[in-house]
Amino acid sequence: MTRNRHIAGRTTAVLCATIALTGLAAAPPERPGPLVYVANLHSDTVSVFDTRAGTVVDTVPVGDGPNGLAVGPDGCTVHVSNFESDTLSVIDTSTSATATVPVRDGPTGVAAHARSPAGV
Repeated sequence: MTRNRHIAGRTTAVLCATIALTGLAAAPPERPGPLVYVANLHSDTVSVFDTRAGTVVDTVPVGDGPNGLAVGPDGCTVHVSNFESDTLSVIDTSTSATATVPVRDGPTGVAAHARSPAGV
């Protein structure tokens, strides 16, 4: 009878450990922390840095010579001035897809502004 209790105790311990490990594996992944966007002048990219994890989570190609950027008022876009290609890149923050808009004479900065309703 002592042997059966010993085996039953081991089985219970293994079962509990298996349930605990399964619960850990099923936990949802941690959400990224606040993101920082950095223009990389010499690689013609923008790095997306997760401040919580302390890692670069994405690198987005943009125009030549990115040197200024601004996050749009709604947080859904990042606008990047590209000095050497005379363009403005617009990054969709949810997908990292980009659009490019031609501008003139080596843009060196960009600012985002929330548009007011007409007449206000």
